Amino acid sequence: MFGFVTYLELIGEVGALKASLTTRLTPIAVLAVGWLLLDERIQPVALIGFGIIVAGFVLLESRDITAELAKYRSQFP
Repeated sequence: MFGFVTYLELIGEVGALKASLTTRLTPIAVLAVGWLLLDERIQPVALIGFGIIVAGFVLLESRDITAELAKYRSQFP
């Protein structure tokens, strides 16, 4: 229940697209924990899948990412 309420609050703060990123990052975090703590092997197909997820998010958020990069570039001439 707490997680769902927190998720709804996150949607209100950052929007649905960015809030949905949390559900996409969960498998990546679980894979990392399994690899670090349980010495599980990471299959190449899993890395390809995660790369596709990240690429899709970057495409959807490209305008925001470009604006953030421009802001940081203007700080360092």
